[in-house]
Amino acid sequence: MSMNNQEIGEEIDRLENESNQIKDSVINICWWMRGGISHYEAWNLTEKERGMINRLIKNNIETMKKTKMPMF
Repeated sequence: MSMNNQEIGEEIDRLENESNQIKDSVINICWWMRGGISHYEAWNLTEKERGMINRLIKNNIETMKKTKMPMF
């Protein structure tokens, strides 16, 4: 099945968006882990592992908001 130019452009946009989401996830993990994981190590995480860590980060942020603990 061949794709026309519009479909190719849409696929490129979709892949670029997916790539940017992965980059954001890796950077987010590195920042919140405060040196607990290196940039290289974060890139080697699986999608499932990144999701698990990002859920943990989200839960910790929510806990900090509820308990009014300082967020650094």
